[in-house]
Amino acid sequence: MGFHPNGVDAITAVTYVASQPLALLARFEALYGRDRMALKRDALIIDTGCGVFRIITPRAAALYYGETPLPRSRDGCAHGIAIALATSRFDDLESLWRENGLSYRRSPAGSLLLEPRSCGNVILEFVPSGANPQH
Repeated sequence: MGFHPNGVDAITAVTYVASQPLALLARFEALYGRDRMALKRDALIIDTGCGVFRIITPRAAALYYGETPLPRSRDGCAHGIAIALATSRFDDLESLWRENGLSYRRSPAGSLLLEPRSCGNVILEFVPSGANPQH
């Protein structure tokens, strides 16, 4: 079986945006338990046991993803905006993408981002394998 040239070996995080992440606390506490959650001013971060589920405010999303346009929502409800992917080829991605004419950005935290317009209205965020997804 061949591997994709981007070297992705795992989904490490899924990020949603919501105007009030902590309003969703009870729902996720029932699913995962309070001990698997981190509460922050602008975020609810849940360790699912096989990755992180982040729910962040629009303000936090704008800060985290920098100049990358955020995915659009039809009704303003909480919605998915990003999938973080771990890659063993992180250091090679920029040259691979440039060679193939793929437009990308770097986040303020240093991850590599493909814009929603190229990825079905979701940001694909590439991080080095082994990176901690809890931001």
